[in-house]
Amino acid sequence: MLKNASVTGIDLSIKMIELAKKKAYRYNLKNVKFYKMDVAELHFPDDTFDLVNCVTVIQHILSNQKWKNGIHEMVRVTKPNGYIVICEMAPLLTPVKYTRHTYIRRMKEYVSEFAKASATLLYWRGMGLSYPITTWFLRKFSSSFVEKDAYYYNANKNSILPRFLSFLSKILTIIAEPLDYNLAKTPLGILSPIKIMLFKKVKMKP
Repeated sequence: MLKNASVTGIDLSIKMIELAKKKAYRYNLKNVKFYKMDVAELHFPDDTFDLVNCVTVIQHILSNQKWKNGIHEMVRVTKPNGYIVICEMAPLLTPVKYTRHTYIRRMKEYVSEFAKASATLLYWRGMGLSYPITTWFLRKFSSSFVEKDAYYYNANKNSILPRFLSFLSKILTIIAEPLDYNLAKTPLGILSPIKIMLFKKVKMKP
């Protein structure tokens, strides 16, 4: 984080905002402000930010209209020729679109909606090619947000099966981690369900 930049963070959860404030205080970041706010209804003027960053947020918006609103709001508050960076579940093809807490939309849907909001895609890449492997151990957590369902995060269970699954998941992650980012830069990046996308807000002609 650039300490000479002005940074604004938002979240729907007061608890998450409090955690973020504590972390900012711990690192003596006096240039950060936090607000409880919905991405689909941002209380900022038009053309406010040079850069908007959104990481694994709008994939959890189940309503299509609210999802579209979130994209248009992000573009609205970005300055002309400013940038929007998002990291979301956005596979090129997916047979599964819903969990209880996630709506997985294809990458082309993101590109199309950002274009409607006057933002063009400059760059994209996949990340986390190990995700299709390790997600098997996290699928219950992803659909329920119940900590006990995520074996990977619970290696100290008394039962043998959760401990074994946790150990195996960690081994797979360790093996795959060095390859993830390098392979994601190659054409194999299309296999990753997670995409990093860089958009630029088009300056409207007067």
